[in-house]
Amino acid sequence: MVLKNFCLLIFVFLTVLSIFTSISPTIVKGESLEEQLRRIDREREQLRGEIDNLQENINTNKFVQQGYSDQASKLYNEIEIFQKEIDQLHLEVEELEINIQLVEQDIKSKNEEIEKNKKGISQLERESRSRITDNYKSFRLNGGGEINSNNIFTTEDINDYFVDTQYISIIQEDTNSLMTELARLKRELEVKKLELDEKKKELVKGLESLEIKRSDLSKQRDEIQVKMNVYYAEISAIQNQINNAEGSIAVFSQEEAEKAAQAERIRQEIFNSYTPVTVGEYVAGGRPIGNQGCTGLCTGPHLHFSVQQDGAWQEPCSYLPGGGPVGGCGGSGILPNWPISGTVYFTSGYGNRCFNWGGSDYCDFHSGIDLAGVPSNTPIFAAHSGYAYKGVDPYGAMYVVICEVQGCRSGIKTGYWHLSAF
Repeated sequence: MVLKNFCLLIFVFLTVLSIFTSISPTIVKGESLEEQLRRIDREREQLRGEIDNLQENINTNKFVQQGYSDQASKLYNEIEIFQKEIDQLHLEVEELEINIQLVEQDIKSKNEEIEKNKKGISQLERESRSRITDNYKSFRLNGGGEINSNNIFTTEDINDYFVDTQYISIIQEDTNSLMTELARLKRELEVKKLELDEKKKELVKGLESLEIKRSDLSKQRDEIQVKMNVYYAEISAIQNQINNAEGSIAVFSQEEAEKAAQAERIRQEIFNSYTPVTVGEYVAGGRPIGNQGCTGLCTGPHLHFSVQQDGAWQEPCSYLPGGGPVGGCGGSGILPNWPISGTVYFTSGYGNRCFNWGGSDYCDFHSGIDLAGVPSNTPIFAAHSGYAYKGVDPYGAMYVVICEVQGCRSGIKTGYWHLSAF
């Protein structure tokens, strides 16, 4: 795409260079005012064509640029979505990490409780054995520390024995009960610890899964960012092309304005130096024969141009040469010259037509074509060589007729109506 844009820029540069070369002011030795005017009008048409082509390229580039902008905007939205998902995963990761810390604290607490209970049970066992041993010794030993078989069976000794025995039994029972409870609590703590260990494993596993998902989302976001950067680069490159084309249009428009001013000066010179034709005078094709006007029945300055072949009306566009000032009008070129040049508007065609005049609708056969040139007094030229006749019709329209054959009895005859001067 970058190579394509570079080639397009080279093409525009070469086009501009070629146009400047082709439209640079030239002076042709012996060129008449009429020939100068036609040449300048051709150059203006060439400039206008280049301006239109550049504008078309600008419009196309803007359309493509808008497409890139839409794609970039879409990708930007996708990036935003991915980023929000990543942010959400980040919060979930933080939550899992906190839960893991809490579970670890619970595990630590349970371990401490288990160790504490272990120590308590061991202490109780030692105390229990110590009590039993002390009581047993106190029961079996005499005051001198020796065993006396005679005093074992005395009533006093028997009572002491039962009392001591009962006491020892109670102590042993309480100790056994407490040790049983401690053993049960120890088992519960061990089970709880195992549950917490499993929960921690699940949390760690979930955390790893979230990290993988977050990594994948980040990778997709980065890939889209790369695509979006490519679109932005294309948009920038196209904008440079648009700027270059607009700069060329400005140059061409300035050149066209200068050509238009030059053409206007030449038209004025032609107008000032114009020598009216005389009736029956032989005129060469391309010679000025009058000026565009609005004499007779007309709604504005224009030329009504008609063609007859051996007395039969013909479609003028099919007789005029192609490449003239009006697109779509021009054909065989039987007539070597256009009767008008410069900026020309095609206002009415040849054949049957209907129109409104003074608030009423009319239909008639239009024997020629209507061409409106700019400016209003633009020169009118003979479309071919022949004998000139002129006059004013019953409606006041000034006209010139040029006949291929003197007397207009045969051959090609062209008519030029609504002239302001002839």
